[in-house]
Amino acid sequence: MKKYGNSFNSGTKDYAVSKIPIWLHVDECYTAGCTLNDQVVGNTIPVGTPVYVPKVGAEAVVLETFEVIGAVAAADGTTLVLKSVSGAIVPAKDMLVGKLNNGVVAKAAKLPEVTSVGSGDHEGEYTFTITAGTYGALSDGDIMVFAVEAGSNKAFAKPTGLIYEDVTIGNVGATGTVVTKGQVLADRIAAIPEAYKPYLTNITFVNE
Repeated sequence: MKKYGNSFNSGTKDYAVSKIPIWLHVDECYTAGCTLNDQVVGNTIPVGTPVYVPKVGAEAVVLETFEVIGAVAAADGTTLVLKSVSGAIVPAKDMLVGKLNNGVVAKAAKLPEVTSVGSGDHEGEYTFTITAGTYGALSDGDIMVFAVEAGSNKAFAKPTGLIYEDVTIGNVGATGTVVTKGQVLADRIAAIPEAYKPYLTNITFVNE
């Protein structure tokens, strides 16, 4: 069980972990949902993950996101540590940076090979050695996403909506519901990059 404090009345309310309230309101879902076949068996795509669905009932492109762990100075050659946010695989494509604080988007550059993979408390963290100025200055908590191509400041795909609930990938894939209009508690899902929000005009992100 997991507890959340009640902001307006005394006391708390218990919810089964899989039933934690994420959505304040769901007004519209993508027709026929989507399929999630091209994923690792056993992985769970968390509720609120942005996805792109090209047509009714088609296979969704999960728009993986990675959180920057620790600040990176623009002028220094240094290490970059990224943590998988939405069950994403090791990042190997060109990336762009979505600044959560002011919406600034940096141009993409290809990541080098992973130098180490975290475990234990650092599970899901990948370390890279980058050269000075590769991505400019990065702050702890910035979100990186796949870009269209090197040098681009556009995301790999525009999100159609957000996954309605956790989806676990089985041997024959999985299907999911995609919310295109509604209100979601932003603090209870993985951070959504500012670069995606202009395409999610009917999703309202509510802070607690």
